[in-house]
Amino acid sequence: MRLGITKLRTQILLFALSLVLATTMVIQSISWWSANQFNQQQIRQNTIKAENILRQYIRSSENNLVNSARVLTADFGFKQAVTSGDKDTIASVLMNHGARINADLMLLTDLSGRLISSSHSTIYDEALLSYVVKDLLEKPGTAHIVMLDNRVYELILLPIMAPRTIAYTLVGFELNQTTLNELKQLTGLDITLLKHLVPVYSTLENIPNDAEFIKTINSAHTEWFWMERPTFINSDFMPATTSINPVSILLSADLRPIYQQYDDMSARIILIVLLVMLGSIIVSTIIAHTLTTPLAKLVGIANQFAKGNYDAWQEPGQASSEIRDLAAALRTMGTEVKQREQVVTWQARHDALTGLFNIHTIRSTLTATMQKYGQCVVVATYIQNFRQINDRLGPEVADACLTVLAQRLNQFATAGEKTNARLEGIEFLSVIQLLPGQSPRQVVEELLDNLDKPFQIGNISLSAHFYAGVCCYPADGYDSKTMLRRVRIAADHARLNRTTIHVYTPGEDENHLEELSLIEALQALLRQPTNIELFLNFQPKVELKNGKMDTVETLIRWHRPGLGRVAPDKFIGLAEQSGLIVELTHWVIQETLKQLRRWRDNGLALNAAINVSAEDLAHPDFCHFLEKQIAVYDIPANSVTIEITERDIMYDEALGIEVLKTLKNAGYMIAVDDYGIGQSSLSKLKILPVDELKLDMSFIRNLDSSLTDQKIVRSTIFLAHSLGLKVVAEGVENAATYSLLQEMGCDSVQGYLISKPRDAEDLVAWLGENNATYSFSADSITH
Repeated sequence: MRLGITKLRTQILLFALSLVLATTMVIQSISWWSANQFNQQQIRQNTIKAENILRQYIRSSENNLVNSARVLTADFGFKQAVTSGDKDTIASVLMNHGARINADLMLLTDLSGRLISSSHSTIYDEALLSYVVKDLLEKPGTAHIVMLDNRVYELILLPIMAPRTIAYTLVGFELNQTTLNELKQLTGLDITLLKHLVPVYSTLENIPNDAEFIKTINSAHTEWFWMERPTFINSDFMPATTSINPVSILLSADLRPIYQQYDDMSARIILIVLLVMLGSIIVSTIIAHTLTTPLAKLVGIANQFAKGNYDAWQEPGQASSEIRDLAAALRTMGTEVKQREQVVTWQARHDALTGLFNIHTIRSTLTATMQKYGQCVVVATYIQNFRQINDRLGPEVADACLTVLAQRLNQFATAGEKTNARLEGIEFLSVIQLLPGQSPRQVVEELLDNLDKPFQIGNISLSAHFYAGVCCYPADGYDSKTMLRRVRIAADHARLNRTTIHVYTPGEDENHLEELSLIEALQALLRQPTNIELFLNFQPKVELKNGKMDTVETLIRWHRPGLGRVAPDKFIGLAEQSGLIVELTHWVIQETLKQLRRWRDNGLALNAAINVSAEDLAHPDFCHFLEKQIAVYDIPANSVTIEITERDIMYDEALGIEVLKTLKNAGYMIAVDDYGIGQSSLSKLKILPVDELKLDMSFIRNLDSSLTDQKIVRSTIFLAHSLGLKVVAEGVENAATYSLLQEMGCDSVQGYLISKPRDAEDLVAWLGENNATYSFSADSITH
């Protein structure tokens, strides 16, 4: 029901009908009020008119009576008859005079009111007559309405003077039903003569003349629909009368003719209203049809638009200009929404920068694509040096490189079909169909050769190198989830091991899951306030000149309860790969400085070397964090050596050198770790802000038996000393190597010959066992 009312067609119809009904009610109310006011005024005027007519009638009758009575009382013969008491003469005179003036009653009474003679043979109640005469004497010559012998008379009393009053004559006209009917014709109102509120005569019909007359006439009503309307409006008229048997007059205006006129007018109005309503229904239906039919079409079109069917356009047909404007706006909206939806759909499926498929699209379509291609190779490609490009030349140039790379992927010429996507950041995916006779590795090499060409960005020529992880379909998997996981595992392996191409081999999934488990566990440990799984070991460094040991290298260890020891190279590499290396380094720095503080509080002033990574140097908060921890634990900056590998320095050479200079200026010692196996050369050393070189253990392990290693180490020590740098040899495991390094002028050594890495307590105990002053020689060391 509610839905029907909310329809525009119904609302228009209801509005039209409501308007007609409201107008009708207003007109009817105004008509009723106006008619009522007019009728009330007319009734008042008619009542006043009737009262005036009655007064005139009574006055006229009174004048006739007075004149007739005066003629009678002035008649000499009548006076003599009265004086002589001749009743026959008196009766004859009264009868003749009454007949002459058409009087209905002629009486002669003595001064006490006793009847002397009458024009009628009626016997009157002498007591009543006495009271009447007494009342009439109060206003002699004035007509009174009097009831005598159950008849109503208009009487007048005049004295008979001879010369004094000798008797009274009463002259009257009877007021009967005929009189009232005549008065009704004159006044237009019904007239009732009442004696003690009981009607004597009345022109009203169908009203019982009993004691309930007044109640009946006042309660008389006319039914009109569910209403009751009074039949009469009554007005009392009080003529002069006697105190005994007083007579009153009731004027009644019959309202039924007025009601009939009003009802006729209402019926005509209702008929007109019904006709107008019928016309309104017809007109409003036509208008509603004119409005709602095109609107219904537009609603249908809008519903089709909502379903995405933007081509379901229909002209609304004949309609008003507003609806045509609405239709035009709806059509424009549909066109624009369609265009925006196409854009949004494209953006949802494609990478905004490169225009390639995004990871969501390739994830949902890879299975179908591989099935379509049959045999194919899936290649995940990483840009090796993208970070340097971004940091040195800015994000605009870096984005331009990614765009060019996407173009090259699309333009790569292959005999079969291909699909390319950008997964995340600098990671791209290519699905290349293999035709019979094609080698997967050959196709990948051709792809990388195409990508390795220099990038020309404006006036800048850039070289980029790539890592590629490779999976083959269907050998390495059948669905997109498996293939994406495995090709990324292969790409991560290539990136971490610095190999250009790595083809997925079975079993790497399990290793990857194990690595993910280690990463999650490490992340949880680093974010705990305290943990018992991560701890530090310290390996001493001994100065060869004096055998003094005042520096240790901090080494992090991880022991998982129930699972055992985790190799440092493994979890540190995973930390670098997962982005946890900065948090891990912060933990090592904090724990190392905390231990240095404990030792110093116990009188043991040791220095510590801390290994950091390229990610640490690149982190904007690294220097600030280090300075803050140094201040918290009150450790001199020159008591801390920052060790970093050649590879990490070269990762972003400019940034690395800048950060190292900042650290050196702050007082920290800088050491190049694993020197000799990285990408730098001795010529780089003159621009690096370093204090010492740590020779990689690959040169030290066979130093006592390899002349080549001896030449390399000797020349490196000589050149380093020439540049003002100290040299530390790590991995010293026998006394012969110790002696050779001492003879070559090496500054410090560390290795299992000196001591294995120890925890803090064990290190202090070991120091005490070897020398109270912490001095050592090759012959005196206790391992």
